[in-house]
Amino acid sequence: YLLFGFPVTKWWGSSFGLTPFSKTGYKMSFSQYIDSLGNVNYIYEGNGGINRFYWGNGFKIIKNISVGVNASFLFGSLDKIRSIIFIDSTKIYNVRIKNSTIISDIVFNWGIQYYTFIKPDLKLTLGSSFNTNSNLNAKQNIIVQRFLSNNTGYEIIKDTVANNTKQKGKILLPAEIKIGFTLQNKENYIGGIDFEWQNWSKFKNFEIKDSLKNSLQANIGFAFIPSRTSISTYFQKIQYRLGAYYEQTGLKLKNTQIIDFGIRFGMGLPLKRSKSKINIGFELGQTGTIKNNLIKEQYCKVIIGLGIWERWFIRTKYE
Repeated sequence: YLLFGFPVTKWWGSSFGLTPFSKTGYKMSFSQYIDSLGNVNYIYEGNGGINRFYWGNGFKIIKNISVGVNASFLFGSLDKIRSIIFIDSTKIYNVRIKNSTIISDIVFNWGIQYYTFIKPDLKLTLGSSFNTNSNLNAKQNIIVQRFLSNNTGYEIIKDTVANNTKQKGKILLPAEIKIGFTLQNKENYIGGIDFEWQNWSKFKNFEIKDSLKNSLQANIGFAFIPSRTSISTYFQKIQYRLGAYYEQTGLKLKNTQIIDFGIRFGMGLPLKRSKSKINIGFELGQTGTIKNNLIKEQYCKVIIGLGIWERWFIRTKYE
């Protein structure tokens, strides 16, 4: 992630940055015995990702209410590879099908935000963002090859059965809506909850529908600073953070919708004589299930970031 944000006027703020939009990475295989062919191994692989370069703007339209819009350029490629390996036969050629989807298009999403003070030092903020269905321009490259392989993994390509490149088409990115709120004490803490819903059942890839279902995610987070102005101890100036998430993903396999959940915790370490922070975070989660012979994963993520707060574009009064 690389993000920049700055005020343009008292009623207009802007930001831009480069972030991941989606990613894929997997490799699965299973074997099957077939009469007259022997053992056959099926391998499924996926890799690649889509990146997002965005320019966002927020505008204060009336007291306590702001609206915003992001223009995002999505670009990158996703590769899916399917292979059939005839283990017990040296006379039958193995087959590999590689499908590369290249995306390059612009999408928009919109937002609205309202805030009020419940007490003089307690601020309530309500917000929502959404986007409608987007048809992304994309190209597909499909290559089908036959090959032989030995016990050492060395491959000999026999021929290319098909090589279709730069087939133009559309990918339907489904509508999404997010809503949430935060409560913030100006000096010490902020906490919030938000929900996300996306209509993945409408997803299409080159006019082909998938078996995806609608996804729903809930997030909760809390951050606390013991004392912003403490001069006695550095640890009282650290921002301590704790959060949790639960997602009913868009994947439904063997009549089982895949669940992802976990907790996050971290710290914002302030730099000396600055509002800038070094951010350290940890995430512990679990996705999937072993029911119906599926796969369950438990994972840990470590996040390190730098938040720089500087005063730019201000004319000096004294030389």
